[in-house]
Amino acid sequence: MAIIEVKDITKHYKKAKAVDAMSFEIKEGEILGILGPNGAGKSTLISLILGIISADAGEIRYNGEKLTMGNRKAYQKRVGFVPQDLAYFPELSAKDNVTFWGRIYGMKGDELRTAVERALRFTGILDRQNDSPMKYSGGMKRRLNIACGIVHSPEILFLDEPTVGIDPQSRNHILHSIKELNELGTTIVYCSHYMEEVENISDRVMIMDHGHVVASGTTEELIDHISKDQTLYLKLKNFCGAERLSEEIQGVSAVTKEDDKYCFVIENNSVIVEVMNQLTNMGADIVSVDMQKKNLEDVFFYYTGTSFRDN
Repeated sequence: MAIIEVKDITKHYKKAKAVDAMSFEIKEGEILGILGPNGAGKSTLISLILGIISADAGEIRYNGEKLTMGNRKAYQKRVGFVPQDLAYFPELSAKDNVTFWGRIYGMKGDELRTAVERALRFTGILDRQNDSPMKYSGGMKRRLNIACGIVHSPEILFLDEPTVGIDPQSRNHILHSIKELNELGTTIVYCSHYMEEVENISDRVMIMDHGHVVASGTTEELIDHISKDQTLYLKLKNFCGAERLSEEIQGVSAVTKEDDKYCFVIENNSVIVEVMNQLTNMGADIVSVDMQKKNLEDVFFYYTGTSFRDN
């Protein structure tokens, strides 16, 4: 079931279309990863869904109800947003920062105190709640940013580059927390430049470019759509002439040589044994074996024609 439905949403900035008649759904309970080069329209899209800016055309529905100026305020209390920029007041303690955002969402009294403690405990900074964020490490600042975004227990949480510029240990803590939030019932929309994060954390991935959705599906579906081939890397000793195996063995589509390794592009794992047996019969000594399947980065390059753009 879709918690968010985006239908033909469009947003212009002067002559450029940041978002161009986009349509897609966010399914209740999923983690949707969003990838796209810089300038693809990701930030504009999130701002449109959050109701921060208005669309030039199209509509957004939340639980089947069209979002309007009349119901936007109530809707915004049910969603959370963790921006890439740190959204807290450095002169206030962590507790006071989270309390401030709780009040923004209309919470007060015991409900607010309980929610603040829960958010601080969940993000692992409860024991440092009275400290100024200026005393925090980069990872703790990111965790405080998340605490401010989840204090009101949103039904759907949007995160924009939540792990940028932090150490691996803090990154792992944040990713674990996001998965735990999802397991507790929160729908997650996760935007990141770190493709390995998106690949590992997401139930489904959506790739944007030039204001359009260019691909959507599970990581496995996206990879299979561009190619089911895998690459078998073999380091061989006392041997040459492996290139002809692409003609002799069905299921080997190409053989190339990279440095001291031969690269066999194969259709499936069943071909591996035949390749290795034939090489052995031809007098080759197999020194090492390695397998590589296409990943999300290959998919990204296939659909956008580039690595992440700088502008």
